[in-house]
Parts: sequence; C-alpha cells; structure tokens
Amino acid sequence: MKIEDILAAGYEMKAAEPGSWRIYDEENPIPGYFEFDWLSSRFPDLYHDFAISSIGLINKLHTLIDFSAMDVLDVGAGTGRSSIELSKRARKVFSTDVYTSVIEFGRNEIQKLGIENIDYRYGDRDHLPFADNTFDAVVFSWAEPN
Repeated sequence: MKIEDILAAGYEMKAAEPGSWRIYDEENPIPGYFEFDWLSSRFPDLYHDFAISSIGLINKLHTLIDFSAMDVLDVGAGTGRSSIELSKRARKVFSTDVYTSVIEFGRNEIQKLGIENIDYRYGDRDHLPFADNTFDAVVFSWAEPN
C-alpha cells in the first residue's frame, strides 16, 4: 500500500485482514507504522488489543460520575473499548468515529458480547450527527476535542 492510496482512501480506508499487521513490509513501510489514526483504521484488531487502557480510564470515571441514568456520547470511540465499559453502567451509549473500519469492528465486538445499549454511528467530532442537548454526558477517551 502506498501513501497515495492511504490519502485517497481517507476515512473510508478498509481494514486489513486480522493479524496481517504481524508482517512488516520492508519494501513499503509507508505511512509510518506509528501514525495512530492510520494504525487504528487499518488494523483495528491490533488497536483493540492494545486499547485496554481505556478500561482503566472508564472504570476511574465511574468512580467520579454516576452514569446509570444517562445517555452518553462517546466521541472517537474507535473499536469500542471505552463504549463497552460505559455501557456497563450507562442507560445508553452512542459511539461515533470517522473511520468506518473501526466502526465495523466495534459493532462486531458489541454483537459478539451481546451488548444492546450501544449504538454505533459514523460521526466526525466537528460535525456530529445529533441535535444539541441530546446527551447527559459526552466522553472523549482518546479523541481530542476541537
């Protein structure tokens, strides 16, 4: 894959086959294996495995905020680690991300886990697909707010 292909795909980049990140391509190391957004969108399985720190972050947040009667928006939810933890206490979690590959991965994860109070939607943090004052709380676990 060339950098031009990645730029052309943008947020619609398809996920690579699970586990394919294990093979380093010496001929084509571009776009730099440490670019976070590219890594998470291209290899959501790898990102999900290493995003376990989200569990600790949300568990700490649960000690500060009672989400039990809340509808929560998780912006930049990625593969869903933070949303899954939020869903354990929140009434409903709406998860958004701009990368379709991680949305698909997250939807598959919540389906496998049998979680019914998470709703994944495509959404750019600057142009969210919701009306103002829709949520009781908004969480940005790893996405930076503008």
